[in-house]
Amino acid sequence: MSSDVDRLRRVYALFNARNMEAVLAMMHEQVVWANGMEGGHVRGRDGVRSYWTRQWAMIDPHVEPTGFSSDAEGEVRCCRDFGMHCQALGLRGGVGAVAAVDRG
Repeated sequence: MSSDVDRLRRVYALFNARNMEAVLAMMHEQVVWANGMEGGHVRGRDGVRSYWTRQWAMIDPHVEPTGFSSDAEGEVRCCRDFGMHCQALGLRGGVGAVAAVDRG
C-alpha cells in the first residue's frame, strides 16, 4: 500500500499546485469525476480538464486526504473511508470555505 499512498499524495500535491496536465496524465482515460460545484459528474480527462478550468477560474481549492486504507482487493482509498480537509480560497486570497469532510 505504501507506493499507492505515495502516488496518491503526489496526485494531491500536483492538484494543489495546479499542475492539471500532470494530474490528468495519472488518471484513467475514462475517469468519472464528481462535479462538486454544479452537481453530477464529468467524464473523461477532457471533462475533468474543462471542469477544473471553470472551478479554478472561480476559486482556489486546496484538498488534503486525512488518511488512507486499502480494501479486500487491495485498492487504496482516501476520500471514502477517511475524508478530506478542504479549503476554498477566493481568487483574491480570502477564505471562501473551510471544511473537514468526515467519511469515516
